[in-house]
Amino acid sequence: MFKLNRREKPSGMIAFWAFFWLMFLALSLCAEDVGFWPPGQKSSDYSSSPIWTYGGDLPVGHIEVADLNGDNLKDIIAAEYNPDNYSDSALVYALDGFTGDTLWTFWFDDGVRVLISGDINLDNVPDIIGGAALGIDIAVDGHVRAIDGATGDEIWSFATGGSITDLAIGNFNNSGNLDVAVVGYDDYVYAVDGSTGDDIWSRYLTSVYINAVAVGDVNEDGIDDVGYAHEKLTGFDNYMGVLNGVDGSVIWEQINTYFGTDLLIDDIDDDGLLEAVFGLHFDDDHGEIQVRNALTGGLEWSYDFGPMNSTYGEFYLNSIDIDDDKDKDLIVGNYAAQKKLYIFDGDNNIPAVVSPEVPSYIYQTAAGDVDNDGFLDIIAASSDRVQIFNSATGNLMWYFGVNGNINDVACADFDGDLWTDIAAGGGANFSPSPLQTVWALKTIQTPLLWQYNFGRYGNALTVVDLDQDGHDDVVTVASLDDRATAIDGKTGNSILWSWTGTENLYAVTHGDFDNDGDQDIAVAGYDQTVTALDGLSGEVLWQFTTPTAQIYRSCLVSTDLNGDGADDVIAGSDDSFVYAINGLNGMELWNYPPGDALEEVALGQMNGTGPLDVVCGLTNSITGSRVVVLDGSDGSWLWQYNCNYRVEYVEVFDVNGDEVPDVAAGVTYTDPTLYMLDGATHTPLWTIPVDINPNNYGLAHGDVNGDKDPDVIVAGTSATNKVFVYDGPTGALLWDFTIGAPVLCVLGYDVNGDGDKEVIAGGDDDKIYVIDGDGTEMFSYYCAERVKHIQVGDISGNGDPNIACVTFGSSGIAYAFKSLVPEPNVPPYTPTSPDPEDGAIGISVTASLSWAGGDPNANDQVHYDVYFGTDEPLPLVSDDQLVPSYDPPGDLEYGTEYLWQIIAFDEAEESTAGPIWSFKTEYAVMCGDCNDDLSVNVSDAVFIINYVFIGGTAPDPLCVGDTNADGSVNVSDAVAIINYVFVGGDAPDPNCCGK
Repeated sequence: MFKLNRREKPSGMIAFWAFFWLMFLALSLCAEDVGFWPPGQKSSDYSSSPIWTYGGDLPVGHIEVADLNGDNLKDIIAAEYNPDNYSDSALVYALDGFTGDTLWTFWFDDGVRVLISGDINLDNVPDIIGGAALGIDIAVDGHVRAIDGATGDEIWSFATGGSITDLAIGNFNNSGNLDVAVVGYDDYVYAVDGSTGDDIWSRYLTSVYINAVAVGDVNEDGIDDVGYAHEKLTGFDNYMGVLNGVDGSVIWEQINTYFGTDLLIDDIDDDGLLEAVFGLHFDDDHGEIQVRNALTGGLEWSYDFGPMNSTYGEFYLNSIDIDDDKDKDLIVGNYAAQKKLYIFDGDNNIPAVVSPEVPSYIYQTAAGDVDNDGFLDIIAASSDRVQIFNSATGNLMWYFGVNGNINDVACADFDGDLWTDIAAGGGANFSPSPLQTVWALKTIQTPLLWQYNFGRYGNALTVVDLDQDGHDDVVTVASLDDRATAIDGKTGNSILWSWTGTENLYAVTHGDFDNDGDQDIAVAGYDQTVTALDGLSGEVLWQFTTPTAQIYRSCLVSTDLNGDGADDVIAGSDDSFVYAINGLNGMELWNYPPGDALEEVALGQMNGTGPLDVVCGLTNSITGSRVVVLDGSDGSWLWQYNCNYRVEYVEVFDVNGDEVPDVAAGVTYTDPTLYMLDGATHTPLWTIPVDINPNNYGLAHGDVNGDKDPDVIVAGTSATNKVFVYDGPTGALLWDFTIGAPVLCVLGYDVNGDGDKEVIAGGDDDKIYVIDGDGTEMFSYYCAERVKHIQVGDISGNGDPNIACVTFGSSGIAYAFKSLVPEPNVPPYTPTSPDPEDGAIGISVTASLSWAGGDPNANDQVHYDVYFGTDEPLPLVSDDQLVPSYDPPGDLEYGTEYLWQIIAFDEAEESTAGPIWSFKTEYAVMCGDCNDDLSVNVSDAVFIINYVFIGGTAPDPLCVGDTNADGSVNVSDAVAIINYVFVGGDAPDPNCCGK
């Protein structure tokens, strides 16, 4: 016999965690900085953007993250180290993770080579332990210094006889405080009392250069033991081994012909025993990791990474449970061996994941779910970038590039939006001190269509559909690589072709030179040659070699000059000639010797007839410089205007509405001036002094303020770091906009479809900016290097403009951005996939409701109104909620039909109503208890017999009498009860009423 047990409510603790989880989802989805990520988006839809950056006096070599100020957000601690002069005094500084403000600073006499954290003074705030170099100056360092994490004050210092190379936190004396293991160039392993800084023990290895230290309780005596990896000098032995943490005695030690660069101790194969993993460099210059039993030193397995540079080769080891299988995985980065990320499961030498080859070696790594998909990602410091890898596939998800170096990375939530952010330390944008040394990076929905690494030092680009697929392609030209690269605009991950010249390529233009209906490319540069390339194949159509000096960045344009239907090429050279070149055959149409080096060549219908004419900016430091206008048909002189110095920029447009193009001339260097020259009278409409950046793309035009008159856009120098916009008709300053460095290029273009031109600017601060007509920032994005040139085209193939740019530096990247034209608003998706399913029966009285929602507009945040009850019209029980689920308060009623409906709203308050769904809850019954006496006994069999044979009262509900669950109530159910009660037969089916 048994009693009825009603289904109980979840405990208060379960309810609390359910509430916490719902709050987590709600905050995640409503976080303003990251927005709503719609279903189905991939990691490739994301990129990184700084929450804040910090600039110090020296590069940062190491970072730690810890909550130092008690705001429940991790802060970033950075250690300076100058690799060019390790004797430079260096700071450790703590930065507020949310704001980037300085919490405290601490000086070391020499560079800080290593940094770790741990609460050694037991105040519940992590403390910072730094190990310093021992410089060659008279200032003494080579100390380990423990810094109070809360105040930045020194807790203790410990002196060694050389530079510190590595530190580890452990327990060596059971004092209750964490202790510190220290190794360095004096060839000692030290165990230091964490509470006092006193030496617990030390061991000498009879050589120099101990590179790495790690700790773990190898012999299971409750005290951490100390492993080390050691490097020889000529004539000395290399050691690696493990020392007893109690007294420094040897647990095991091995003399090798190879040396170790990194070491970790952890149970990476989930066998309950610790492994010691060594990153090793061999005499034959190959790199290898060895996994050894940490107690015995016995080799468990090894992996050969192939050739590794003998001087600079190094391993970087990390252990994290990546795949959530409850055992640690081994993550391996390296320098000077393979440009790949390796992940090992830990119990064998077959890599679980190997990334494709990436542009840079992978140094320090961290793990965090930075795209909030529920799986850890791998974040790597990698030369001039932070690289983010999918931990399951090894594929590169995205990267964040800098104009310098990234040396270390970590993960934490810095801005309080419940998404994992990235901390990075290094040095970038030196002038001469690095303008940026610490980055707090958040994950954003990427504004990029794609990015492509074409080489180094991009000088210019043009945007045109070469392959007739409806997508404009991007063609770049570069220095050092001397290469023109045609990038497929549709995908951005492949090239249509590339062509390599003999010298730096500075300029590029496009046109149909061979009159075949397809666009072709012309390039020129330091090779003193104009080369025409077939747009589809990249094959050389012709080369024009007459110039005797370089053709610089803005000195190559194209148009049909001779009326043969084929575009011709106009080139301005430093040999003081303008050349018009026949597009069909590369022969000279005409030349004009203006007498001075050409700075820029532009086109405009200056004389009202014939082909477009040629407007030249000239430079001559002795006689002054000029604007010269030439007839496009024959190169004859039309007019000129003498300016005060180097005319580096010319822009052609009608500023005064007389239908004759005017000329804006930008004079750089001496007395920089902006001239607005009347195209009809050839005299100034106005002149103003300007701050205009030379040797770049410093002048543009467009109707920025919406008054139907074009305005003039100027890129400022380091004196101002500003973009200036001047009213076209009057020269009055409309506004200026400050960026973080000199402005290298500007362009006016309506990129958001509002009818007015926006200003697009690229800076020496590695950022591209879009500035609205009122001078406020509309958009910005960090690129890998300084942004050198900007163009706009229909790269996405949907009729909307896309911005493209190239970077100038050791990482030459072409970026194509998604359109800034707002997409038409579409109402939310109809709510679907109800849980409980529509029409379901036997549903638990503690059930909650969930559904699938979302919105076709990727950035639209959807909110939901929930209607729920037993009768129509349904009452509104929850409004404006973000999560697609609802938990009714309290238990539902047994045996009751419920109705519910979801209405989804987007940010524009457009709505989509879902259907009315229904479900029925379980009955509050005990199967077989037909007379409702809360037990099953012989009287229930009698009850059924009376009902079946003499018309007695039916069980309520009827299904409670279906004890054998055959779908009906009959005498067999009475027999089943009798068998159960008297002869131990099967108990009544608990699902007699559906559940």
